[in-house]
Amino acid sequence: TASASENGHCLDHVYVTDSTIKQAGKGCFARRFLKKNAVVLSSPMLTTFGKERFEINITEIREQLKKEGKEYDIEINEELLVLNYHFTHPKSSVYLFPTTSAIMFNHNSQRMPTDYGREPNAKLRWSTRNEKNNLLLQRPLEDLKKEPYSAIALDIVATRDIEVDEEVFIDYGIKWEEAWKMHLQNWQSPCSKDGGVASHSSRAIRLMNDDKSNPKYYPWSKDRFTVCGVNWNAVKVKDIIFVIHENETITPYLNALVQEQRAGKAYQVGLANITWHHPGFQYARLAAVNRRLPCVIIGDNGRNEEKPTLQVAILGPKWRGGGVAHFISTPRPMKIVSDYPVKDIEFMNRPFKSDMHWKGAFRHPINIPDDIFPPQWKDLS
Repeated sequence: TASASENGHCLDHVYVTDSTIKQAGKGCFARRFLKKNAVVLSSPMLTTFGKERFEINITEIREQLKKEGKEYDIEINEELLVLNYHFTHPKSSVYLFPTTSAIMFNHNSQRMPTDYGREPNAKLRWSTRNEKNNLLLQRPLEDLKKEPYSAIALDIVATRDIEVDEEVFIDYGIKWEEAWKMHLQNWQSPCSKDGGVASHSSRAIRLMNDDKSNPKYYPWSKDRFTVCGVNWNAVKVKDIIFVIHENETITPYLNALVQEQRAGKAYQVGLANITWHHPGFQYARLAAVNRRLPCVIIGDNGRNEEKPTLQVAILGPKWRGGGVAHFISTPRPMKIVSDYPVKDIEFMNRPFKSDMHWKGAFRHPINIPDDIFPPQWKDLS
């Protein structure tokens, strides 16, 4: 429409694929020829105030687990991974997060190693097409804090002609670069000295998901667990087994369910012993119950090369139905499936066990250049 042409921004000048920089992950590439000074991508920015918003209170987590009688056996990064994708200034408390693929532009500069370091072909610039954006850039941070939605936009602008399929780079700033070089200097691999893959790494999980029928991956470990694609809302009550706390009194009403093996305090199913305390029930409470849930692989159904299946126990969320809930204070539901498709099973990292939570993982926001950053937004000493 005419309004979109006049006020809108093109979002498909770039596409995302593997970066040309080794181990940089994904990057943004030009979909078409872009002239110097062209807006490569414009992005509304979500605002967050204060770096503490990206910090994890380890002490609080330990104390909470101690109250629950659980041991805290993991060391995790005290800053969230999402910090890496925020734009800020060292002297400001405001952090800006792009709502577009602007988070995928990689850093480069001539200060970087000679094998890939070069002048970036794009730069940051405040969007000038929105009057409110222009007004807020002149106002103090307090005014920006009052905005209930994204009100600031940043442009990625070509600093020279960019060819089709050329990767687009910006400069994250000297402070980011110094932090990255220090990270590389102090790097210690979590993998074993003989070159083995760390059991919690994303690569290890990927290898497992490429070999789902391998029995050595069936049991849960301290680093990983298993999920099954399922819509729990569609599960029928007659198919549910209720796991009861060991201190719960089994009333006469439950005798029939116990005899039918649809209620009990422990289930030795295949390779697993499932009790009320199984962590999968806790994970289920946080899961998308209409898509996938924690599950335990019970055993193999033999080799069916065309459509391999496994026996699984799917662990459900907190039971909110009637019936048995009136006679058990905290029943935990599960369902046994004897022929679950292997293709719908997925191995995942346990909470706080993935690469992004590793204590040695890199954390640093992207710096907005001092020459474009509003001086009245510099509220830190």
